[in-house]
Amino acid sequence: MAAAATHWALAAAIQAGCFCAYVLPPGARLKDTLSTLIALPLLQGQTILVAVAIGWLAYGLAGLRGARWLIVPVHAALAALLLVDQLFYKISFDHPRPSMFEVGRSTKIGVAVSSLASEADALFYMAAAIAIVGEIVLIRALLADRPAPLRRWLAFAGLLLLAGIPRFTSTRYLHLNEHPLIAAGRDYFSGSLSATLARRRPVAAAPVPAPSAVDRDPRLAQILAAGRARSGRPNIVVVVIESVGARNLLNDAGFPSPQLAPNLARLAQSGVTFDSLYVPFPSTVRSLMNLHTGGRMLTQGGTYEVEHRYQGQLLGRAMHNLGYATGLFSSERLNVEACDTFLKQGDYDRFQDFEQDIANRDPNIVLDSWGAREEYTLRLMENWVDDVHAAGKPFYLEYMNVATHHPYVVPPGYRGPFAGNDDRSHYGNSVHYTDAAIGALLTMLAHEGVLDDTLIVVTGDHGEAFGDVHPGDVLHKNFLYEENVRSFVLLWDRQWKLAAPMTSSRLASNGDLLPTLLDYVGAPDTSLPGRSLLTEEFDGRRVFFLKTSLPEQWGLRDGKWKFIAEIRTGNAELYDLAADPLEHNNLAARETNRVAQYGALCEDWFVRSDAEYTARLENYRSRGGRTLRPEEYRQPGPKIQSVGMLDPAHGGAFAESATLQPSQRAVVWTRWVQYGEPHHTRWRWTSPSGTESWSDGDLSGEWETTFTPFPGKLPMQSGRWTVTHVDEGRDGLVSRFTVQ
Repeated sequence: MAAAATHWALAAAIQAGCFCAYVLPPGARLKDTLSTLIALPLLQGQTILVAVAIGWLAYGLAGLRGARWLIVPVHAALAALLLVDQLFYKISFDHPRPSMFEVGRSTKIGVAVSSLASEADALFYMAAAIAIVGEIVLIRALLADRPAPLRRWLAFAGLLLLAGIPRFTSTRYLHLNEHPLIAAGRDYFSGSLSATLARRRPVAAAPVPAPSAVDRDPRLAQILAAGRARSGRPNIVVVVIESVGARNLLNDAGFPSPQLAPNLARLAQSGVTFDSLYVPFPSTVRSLMNLHTGGRMLTQGGTYEVEHRYQGQLLGRAMHNLGYATGLFSSERLNVEACDTFLKQGDYDRFQDFEQDIANRDPNIVLDSWGAREEYTLRLMENWVDDVHAAGKPFYLEYMNVATHHPYVVPPGYRGPFAGNDDRSHYGNSVHYTDAAIGALLTMLAHEGVLDDTLIVVTGDHGEAFGDVHPGDVLHKNFLYEENVRSFVLLWDRQWKLAAPMTSSRLASNGDLLPTLLDYVGAPDTSLPGRSLLTEEFDGRRVFFLKTSLPEQWGLRDGKWKFIAEIRTGNAELYDLAADPLEHNNLAARETNRVAQYGALCEDWFVRSDAEYTARLENYRSRGGRTLRPEEYRQPGPKIQSVGMLDPAHGGAFAESATLQPSQRAVVWTRWVQYGEPHHTRWRWTSPSGTESWSDGDLSGEWETTFTPFPGKLPMQSGRWTVTHVDEGRDGLVSRFTVQ
């Protein structure tokens, strides 16, 4: 009983504290406060269920000699999980779930220390005290070795569990009713989107009108011509600001706010600002993926896929091939969610992120656990620019900052324009500090004598939300509203000699930046999905976006229309941004045909984008001589089959081969679109003499690949073999190989 009761007490105390400290709006009416507090006991279904499970575990261990004390570290670990979860909830109004994170082999969880530590407050310390008291109570109960009366406690727990069942999975309470273990478990076992899509019926809806064919603006073509009029190719500096979108930076006139970013505001006075540049994913890795590939992005997989080298066009690689000296400098540690693995494929002459300096770093240059002070990175960039300028080569420089990443830290002594002690004020000061770093970068370029021959590009990787427009929408990953996915790009080149600042609301994707830069330097690439922003006649298209945190959503922007839908359930939102820019009036129920058609368009983009990206990955799903076509995702079943062996020299990895030795056991590799449920299947092995052997397989509903070895004895008979997949009595995929 002690194990169960103390865990529930800690969870319930954190739940009540989170409501009072974070969820309850300032100045809430007493009536609203009391009504919600009265409802809190009715949200205990999940916490009681986990507490009872811990109690039964303790009861089971108590009957095992020498094992009863194992409940103490288990109980302590769960208490630590609740404490970390409280800090995470304060930041995001949600519990940490697998789908929130783009997991790669280089992921470093410890990077987030600063974000969590900065949120420790009175509630955290109160919860920590309760956790410690709970451990003491549990240890005393174990030492006493006396069974506690359970009847009254079980009755109380049963009542709370029954009361909490109607709200067990409700989404109305900003996740207060969820226990972090159950939240993470539901997330983990939700199954893949591929299986969901394979079971979906095609949409039969009348097509909505095509987007506007052309957005004409002759001023932008004049800018392009003015930039190309120089004798040689310009230097290019691309600044990607962390966690800053259009709503964060731009004022009502579409220019950078002078209060937040005075240097960018001055730059915009003689440049052009695009205020409707959408990112396809409200998080760094996939947003950068789209930016650097010119409009292609993984949608279905995780970031493990980026460990396969992307062989298509990449921003750094393209500039290198044009004769540029290329350098990427990041104040942020990029070894999170495999970001560095992807970016290094750009073949930069110099790749520098703060992770490389951690072993010998000076504490005076550390901003927080996420990265370095911007002044440090600026010194590195200055040295590099000095060297490449002396060599007489044009350079491509990419700069990524870290200060605007949560917890929005500025160096001690830096005085920003905001005096508050809340996240909004800290964020505003971090934007101001980053703007100062960009101003110092421009000064450095002028000092080096290269600013007049340099194109400056400033954009953001995604937006940042603070819950003021949509309750619960904080940070960036969990929603697809304008504050999450609408970004901007500011372009400046002194060669333009603009008399007045320019803005453009061309509906674009950050994947359009690579085609724009290639067009600007006279090397356009029409094979890219993206388009140059500087053409006089801009091809009007829809732009798409996606999030993979549960519930997974996709969406699009089509002129004035903004569409968002849950992928698994189809629950949709539709907004007329011309009349409702804050996305408060959902018109989905009134525009059912538009919603259905937009859902079909999003599904097509979701499958096509993933296929176009993975088709350009080295050694990725290339067995059998091809990758999956987009239309093949529609129906579950086997799609590609190949034969080879499991190579012991490479850790047992599958090696495709059309020829094997008799002593090698053949293996058939099969690529599946998931069935979504367990499925029995078979393979028929036909030897050169006509003898048949059979392999049986029971597939998990979510498996994408299988490796099925030859079931007979070695050595295998020499000659021509055939292996045929047989499903529900029908022959399907056939592979042939030779044993000699």
